[in-house]
Amino acid sequence: MNDCIELGEVLKYSDSALKLQLYIVTSTATHLDAVKQNVDSHRAYLKGLEE
Repeated sequence: MNDCIELGEVLKYSDSALKLQLYIVTSTATHLDAVKQNVDSHRAYLKGLEE
């Protein structure tokens, strides 16, 4: 009986850890996408200055 409770706790913490990792990956991807858009807009601006 005790083993089941411990396994349940381990699974609960594993699930939380996976959700945290997913959140970190998602927010990093969102941040990188914003950085890329920022760089692209600066490139377009600089290209406009050159012409």
